Amino acid sequence: MTIASALCHGIDNFVECSIAVRIAFFLIPVAVVLQAFGVGTAAWSNSDSSRQGLWTYCYDEREFSCCESIYDKIEDTPVWLISTQVFQCISCCMALITMIMFVLLTCVTKTMQNSKVSYTTIVFCTMTGFCLMISVSIYGDNYRDSHWLDDHQLSGSFIVVLIAFFLYSVVAVILLVTECQDRPSSRVYPNSNETRQAPVQPSAPPLPVIPPTSATNQNLSTDQNECIVCMERPKQTIFLDCGHIACCDICSNTLMSSERKCPTCRTFIRESRRYYNA
Repeated sequence: MTIASALCHGIDNFVECSIAVRIAFFLIPVAVVLQAFGVGTAAWSNSDSSRQGLWTYCYDEREFSCCESIYDKIEDTPVWLISTQVFQCISCCMALITMIMFVLLTCVTKTMQNSKVSYTTIVFCTMTGFCLMISVSIYGDNYRDSHWLDDHQLSGSFIVVLIAFFLYSVVAVILLVTECQDRPSSRVYPNSNETRQAPVQPSAPPLPVIPPTSATNQNLSTDQNECIVCMERPKQTIFLDCGHIACCDICSNTLMSSERKCPTCRTFIRESRRYYNA
């Protein structure tokens, strides 16, 4: 498969997703961009003459700005600032993983709408938002305790990171609700990836009962013992849970390796066993 065909196939898979998932797909890169902007800019707090980010401290004059590393500005970097930086770095790594998981969930056929991939995406998205919340909480609660930030107020970068946290939370909720709606509770039979379907009720009226004669007894006995699939070999297997005896051993193996539907009632075949007529 070429790159172009794989890309087209991925777009087709993406279009098949629900509208909510597609909206969440576009919210993720917006949140990542906002988060990167907030982490990289020096505007977490500011005053009339200076502004401070996670990594730099800038002095603003009328015509120019002079910025220096936060580690050059402060000899002993406070623990709360280091904690904020650590949680921001962790959240950035988790945000990249969330984007990769989202592509697997919406565009790749093998992992598309897979429960494990979906829940993993929800976990990473939630943890990204959680780390952002911890970082902004630490910064917002402690920045005023530093004497060099006495006259500062929370500024643009801090607000941008808060918006990114809100977007991650919205995406996690969308995925969780979609996952719960697409997979309602149902009984799953062991040794099978399918759920049992309700038996299909016949729509045709019942046939009138014709009393058999001695001449037709032998033909009826022979017909009733024939495999209803190949019409050649005798019936040899019983299907569970429906209990129908309908196929020979060869046709039964073919059904069990393909659709696993009873040819008589079309219900799911959990297991087939060899039938012995005493």
